[in-house]
Amino acid sequence: MANKSTIDKMLIHINIQYANQRAKFSDEHLMVERESWHEEFRDVDDDVFVAAVKLHIRSEEFFPNIAAIVKQIDGLHDKAEGGSDWTVAWGAVRSAVQRYGMWGTTEEIEKHINNILPPAMARDLLVVIKRLGFKTFCEYDTDSEPTIRAHFRDTFNQAHNGRVDKQRLPSDVQDVISKLAQSLDAKRLNAPKKQDAQKNEDDDSEENEDYGF
Repeated sequence: MANKSTIDKMLIHINIQYANQRAKFSDEHLMVERESWHEEFRDVDDDVFVAAVKLHIRSEEFFPNIAAIVKQIDGLHDKAEGGSDWTVAWGAVRSAVQRYGMWGTTEEIEKHINNILPPAMARDLLVVIKRLGFKTFCEYDTDSEPTIRAHFRDTFNQAHNGRVDKQRLPSDVQDVISKLAQSLDAKRLNAPKKQDAQKNEDDDSEENEDYGF
């Protein structure tokens, strides 16, 4: 985890590299910023934090705020875990189809995906499978494959970008988003039941009309 001495050392490095821009900030402002950095990056690995700051210095001309360093950290994690290459994920889902077909259980498919992909990419792919349904990848024909692949690509990239954006949020905001997602999933699951109930009511009504009730 990034300790305060490591963070302070890199802040000094930043102040040296961006000396002209640093002069625009008051000492009080920089002190508050320092405390914010201690809080924000306390759970980040020392080496990852240092690498992120160095990457920013090498690639950006402006004095970094917390969001800028978080972006660099996200990029490091993506590179370490396989990035967002949807074609790799597509290969993994095709591998699962060839191994289990449409009769594979949820546990078997999840285990297979987790065994062959980096953790972050596996999570993104499992989100896609949940959204589109595993049978979608088992039942299409050759003519429709380009359409299925394009839909998969777009859905996978959405899942990946959503996860990365979420990682930049504070933990309490992430909790709110997770609870909201669970609530929406529950509503989607209940929607077909309500539609079926309404359809049955409509059918009964039509039946009564036909018989003059």
